[in-house]
Amino acid sequence: MQSISVFWFRRDLRLEDNAALWKALKSDTPVLPIFIFDKDILSKLEDSKDPRVSFLHRTIEALDQQLKELGSSL
Repeated sequence: MQSISVFWFRRDLRLEDNAALWKALKSDTPVLPIFIFDKDILSKLEDSKDPRVSFLHRTIEALDQQLKELGSSL
């Protein structure tokens, strides 16, 4: 069985200048990038059309596209 490092994108959704991601990539194991959309946070928003939600969606889509260009994905 092959070991992997799971990298959880939480608040820092950047590939560049991301110290934790850099450390994971320097390890001797493949890195699996993940993002978990926390429904508990969303349920606390008063407005279901809160602009922060659409911003987060766009940012995650852009991050996934960047990862795909590098041969990975979320």
